Amino acid sequence: KMEGRKNKSQTYLLLLGQTLSHLGSYLSFFCLKIWIYDQTESITMFAASTLFLEVPSIMIAPFAGIVADKYDRRKVIILCDSICLMITIGLLLASSGILFGQLQVWHIYVAAAIASIFETFQGTAFKAAIPDLVAKEDAGHFFGLQEVSDGICQLLAPIGGGFIFGAFGMSTVIAIDCITAALAIISLLFITFPPSTHHGDKIDFSIHEMLQGWRFVSANRGFMMLIFLFAFSNLVDAFIFSLLPPFVLGFASIEELGMISSFCGIGMLVGGIIVSVLGIPKNRIPTIIVLMFFQGWTLVTAALPPSSWIIASVGFVYLLLAPFISSSAASFWMDKVPSEMRGRVTALRGSITTLSIPIGSAISGPLAEFVFEPLLQDENSILSQTWIGSILGTGVGRGVCLLWIVLGIISVTVSTVAFLIPELKNLDTIVPDVQLEKED
Repeated sequence: KMEGRKNKSQTYLLLLGQTLSHLGSYLSFFCLKIWIYDQTESITMFAASTLFLEVPSIMIAPFAGIVADKYDRRKVIILCDSICLMITIGLLLASSGILFGQLQVWHIYVAAAIASIFETFQGTAFKAAIPDLVAKEDAGHFFGLQEVSDGICQLLAPIGGGFIFGAFGMSTVIAIDCITAALAIISLLFITFPPSTHHGDKIDFSIHEMLQGWRFVSANRGFMMLIFLFAFSNLVDAFIFSLLPPFVLGFASIEELGMISSFCGIGMLVGGIIVSVLGIPKNRIPTIIVLMFFQGWTLVTAALPPSSWIIASVGFVYLLLAPFISSSAASFWMDKVPSEMRGRVTALRGSITTLSIPIGSAISGPLAEFVFEPLLQDENSILSQTWIGSILGTGVGRGVCLLWIVLGIISVTVSTVAFLIPELKNLDTIVPDVQLEKED
């Protein structure tokens, strides 16, 4: 086996560096969004910061896939991390009053858009390089640790970011982001990526090259069904997390909402730890479908009497299952996609599955506010005198509760149908594993 696979310490160093970088990014982005709202008191401008991160990423993904397949992935990661560090330093200078006089909202939008582009190149190259660095038998442990890393970042960012921002100001938050980014770049200097025969080929951004990933995936209907299953799952996630605040605040306080959010983050963290210890189930695709089925049922339990602890428990279980689903999928694609196609396939998967997130975020609010909330707004509402109204009750947030239940029922139905399709359920056994590259 390749030397890079034998040296687990390099893999752990890589993961540690990326975790530090992501933690700094989570901290700064969380606080910058809060700063935007504090300065403008505009929900629209607050939400726009997310669009400036997501839209450029989706648009640039096809180019990122080609670069990851045709160029040295380690150099791509280092270069993109370095550019993102320079962007962050620019924000630090602006927040300190050294550059542009003072920090402006448009500075954050521009920085977010540019950083999103290079983070897409970096992320695509990083994911494409994982099979070259991690042995197949260690995949479960590695992907589990990745989920732990994400859980830590999501759990610590709101808590740590809020404290640091309040106590020391925005410049300190951005400075921490600069330090963590620099540490990630330094860690990469001590990591050797295994050589690859297809790197160094001429980079061609033609439509033909961009469509190679699509041709590879679309040649197998099972691949396409799996990708769109995850796109649907992300759409449901976008609805859930966009509507969680109005749902909870219909019967609880802001403090209880914070407790629920933290408890949900702990669920993801615990799930990642379990995956890292126990590994990934052998029947990966059936596991993904069955766990999505149970996630759907957790949403249906929103019909229970409104309680912070019930919602916290639902969120805990929902996100506890998430690392098993994402790790199983990551391991599956790691085994099925040849090295020379990993970047483009990763980019294609990311574009399709990520596109559903801004779509869900955009339509969830109007759908809840103008369709579902009026159905259970008060005793004179359409469903208030029906069995649905007697179970869910009426008032603020009850319509969102109904929407959650509908999403849960749809998720259960989609998962059931997916399980009954042999072409998808047996995809892991139908498609053989690729032969990984070895040294001469």
